[in-house]
Amino acid sequence: MLSLLKADRRLARVYANKSLPDISTVSRDYLAGFQRSLIEIGCVKCSFEGVGEVAFNPSLSGWGVSGSSQGYMYMKRAPSDLRKSLDGPKTPRQMERGVFLHIEGDWYLFFQS
Repeated sequence: MLSLLKADRRLARVYANKSLPDISTVSRDYLAGFQRSLIEIGCVKCSFEGVGEVAFNPSLSGWGVSGSSQGYMYMKRAPSDLRKSLDGPKTPRQMERGVFLHIEGDWYLFFQS
């Protein structure tokens, strides 16, 4: 999945049930297969958040700045706000940037609103 980002930086996110972006360097068949894979693993969106960071979202709620998301994040560097639990109070800054719980290796659970 990281290879998609390397293929074309304009591909920032892929939604499981939305029209495919028109990216000339990535075939539509490949993107359609990517969407099918998202559906199979129960994710509604995959987004490339930065160099070496990919978020898989099985849950999205609301719109833009008033919404929230939670899911799995692949990150080569540990996030600054690691927690022992995603439950409990969070500061407005934590809600905006997200809070993370380490799973294993370079994988984290996250919540952001």
